[in-house]
Amino acid sequence: MHKVALSLPMGSGSSTGVLLIALGIGYAVLSFAKKESKTLRNLGYAIGIFIIAVSVFVMFWKIFSKINVAQYNSKPKQHLIQQPIQQPIQQPIQQINK
Repeated sequence: MHKVALSLPMGSGSSTGVLLIALGIGYAVLSFAKKESKTLRNLGYAIGIFIIAVSVFVMFWKIFSKINVAQYNSKPKQHLIQQPIQQPIQQPIQQINK
């Protein structure tokens, strides 16, 4: 018997797809919970809203982190800007030798 493992490459496109699927699953849980009894309906609403909230939060986190990285990469790096080389001061060394 062969075992097949499901592995998703976690690039930016596939993780966004997984988050969109999670949104759909959260919505499906909410719609199925609408048809159940009171206790099960409340539990379904809680689980569905939690799934939707987490997936939306992660999507916004990804968007804002990419914007932040893009802004950081567009700024000039101070340590990479070449500074003029200053000549060493020779006078104090000459006075010590005398």
